[in-house]
Amino acid sequence: MLIIVALTITGCARFESPAETDYPFEDSPFITRTIRAEEAREAEEEAEDEVIERAVEEETAVVDDADEIMEAADKITAVEAEIKGENVVLTIQESILFETLSAEVKRTAHPVLDEIAKLIQEFPDRMALVAGHADDRPTRTEQFPSNWDLSAQRAVNVVKYIRHLPELDRSRLIAAGFSRFHPVAPNDTPENRRLNRRVEIILLPPWGDTKEISLPEKL
Repeated sequence: MLIIVALTITGCARFESPAETDYPFEDSPFITRTIRAEEAREAEEEAEDEVIERAVEEETAVVDDADEIMEAADKITAVEAEIKGENVVLTIQESILFETLSAEVKRTAHPVLDEIAKLIQEFPDRMALVAGHADDRPTRTEQFPSNWDLSAQRAVNVVKYIRHLPELDRSRLIAAGFSRFHPVAPNDTPENRRLNRRVEIILLPPWGDTKEISLPEKL
């Protein structure tokens, strides 16, 4: 009986808990996983904070940029400037740029467009969308069978003139015709129709890495 007890005691002395002897406390799998999870969480939070900080900086830069554009645009004769969201919209009435039912840019409009071209050049992070607009009266001429044709060709011709500034990056210029579908006033009086016949030069916010254009619902 004594021998059996002795063997039992000896056997117990040989078996040790692996949780207590094989892994020091700081090197245990559970502690290691916990530390790594905490480090990953902290890294993720830091990354999110950096994204938010960059977004705030970019938004602030866009706002400051728009104010600078407005200040410069206010000095250009015959141009109405307005901030719409992150866009800066420069509006020029038809009578400044074109004769009735014509898409040829008047020579008297060249100085105005020269100043606008210089302004676009000064803000290289922004694209310039030149948008032609018409009133609701049909054109139905051989050259311009619809207001789509007239508004689009006017936008194209303004771009063609602006692009001649040697230092201006032509890849930043976009031309589009919006026909009669974005009026700024009801087409119920001659004065209102005059307001709707216009060209807008919209300076879009920086594209960043995505290079995607986000246009407002109403230009």
